[in-house]
Amino acid sequence: MPTTPRQAGQPAAPGTDNPPVTRPGGQPDGPPTVGGGEKARGNRYQNGTLERWDAGQQRWLPIAQVDGGGTTSSSGRPGIADLDQIFKGQPAQRQRYEDLSRTPTSQLSPDDAKFVIDTRRQIPLNPGTPLVKYMTKDGIDRMITGGGGYSPDKVFGSIARADDVGDPPLSQVHDALGLDDSASIDKATKARNEAIAQGKTPDPWDGSWSPVPANATEAYKLTWTADDSIERDTYIPFGGPEGEDFGHMQPLLDNVPPFDTQPMQSTMRPFTGTGTTSGGEPEWIARGAQLSKDAKVWKVDGDGNATLYAQYDPNAKSWKLAK
Repeated sequence: MPTTPRQAGQPAAPGTDNPPVTRPGGQPDGPPTVGGGEKARGNRYQNGTLERWDAGQQRWLPIAQVDGGGTTSSSGRPGIADLDQIFKGQPAQRQRYEDLSRTPTSQLSPDDAKFVIDTRRQIPLNPGTPLVKYMTKDGIDRMITGGGGYSPDKVFGSIARADDVGDPPLSQVHDALGLDDSASIDKATKARNEAIAQGKTPDPWDGSWSPVPANATEAYKLTWTADDSIERDTYIPFGGPEGEDFGHMQPLLDNVPPFDTQPMQSTMRPFTGTGTTSGGEPEWIARGAQLSKDAKVWKVDGDGNATLYAQYDPNAKSWKLAK
């Protein structure tokens, strides 16, 4: 994560724009029958239980009934199922990982950093995995039209596994995917004020990049399925927050591609550098990942309900807006 989200074209957490550069999410696709204009109900949280709408039974069911016992995190969001196997019978170690993986690497000891890296590398991104990326409305429209250097058939930037994130309200998406751009806005405001004080023309960019700002009432998400090249076309964003000391990470990554040949990732907080968002969701960086034939763009309301916005046509490598 080189400089700022805008300059690098890759934001600090899953879900910003999709420019054709290498660098930085999240709900699963709607029901298979959902077509243009129809709505896919989001999951809801009722009396502390995560529930999903069952169209066949026309009622809300606990996620465990639908998904066959999927894990749930202490925050009420879907848990990271891989951790059940990695830390089987080791609840204390699992909690240690979950706490450390949310912590910026600049605050980790070398031993804790090694533990986080070794664990995070065991969380896979396999072909056939449902994926998600939240994007700004401008980014979505540029991708659909192929304008502004965007590619309509490939994904760049930070992505997440859809099943990890679930279908929470947008306020939880904002927190889970680490989509707080306040530090970037503060930095841009400071730079603008300094430029004005020096009689210079300030940069018009206000520093905002989040596709799901705080208190958002709508957002857009891209969903698709990982193909056979997903491992080649993605990597885990290890590194640390911009302007902070995380040099102890480099020796731990000397034999970890792509950091054996390229610099570690660095951008402003809330980027952690652990390969996990500040909200605890595993993230990957896509560098031209191929969209699948079932790729869709959804407009999501504040409660997490999704309406189809556009459908990908793999034959024409183009998008068709929903009617």
